[in-house]
Amino acid sequence: VQKIVMGYSESLVLNNDGTYYTFGTRHVLPNNQTEPSINSDLGLSVRDADIDYSHAIFLTQDGKVLEQDSKGVSKAALREGNVSSVACGNGFSLAVLGDGYGEQKVVVWPTSKAAHWSVFCSEEVPSGPVEIKGLSELIQRDNTKVKKLKVVDNSIAVLLENGVLAVWGNNKTGNLGVPRSILL
Repeated sequence: VQKIVMGYSESLVLNNDGTYYTFGTRHVLPNNQTEPSINSDLGLSVRDADIDYSHAIFLTQDGKVLEQDSKGVSKAALREGNVSSVACGNGFSLAVLGDGYGEQKVVVWPTSKAAHWSVFCSEEVPSGPVEIKGLSELIQRDNTKVKKLKVVDNSIAVLLENGVLAVWGNNKTGNLGVPRSILL
């Protein structure tokens, strides 16, 4: 097993060979089965995946980024190449992109339920992916890369290879590891 992903009401186990099992009540993935099913209905060979309340995101072995909503509709989510990892939160998805020359950036885009776009401090919801500039500047300044990307609901954490942990989002419960009085 390479990765275990747990969403609001379902789970995904990603195997080293690109196959995956899904189980749960299927608010995001189709069929409303509670018994594990291999590769759901997509038949993909997956390198990375994540699930949230309203959608799942998959990074395939051939580099495609696909999203699937609660109605089982799959669509290409990102047209840029060199994606190394993906994650999704409550109304948005993120991807780590490389330029082929060692530089990285993290991009974010809204899903069909973009109600929580305020996590990114923007009044306008963009129509496609936007770079998280502050994080990209930190990556370039420190000459490092993203080691791990994690999203839970409206909170985001990015662990860099140099040990720096960047967090932002909803800190109502102190889940970002900083005092709740600090606005991030």
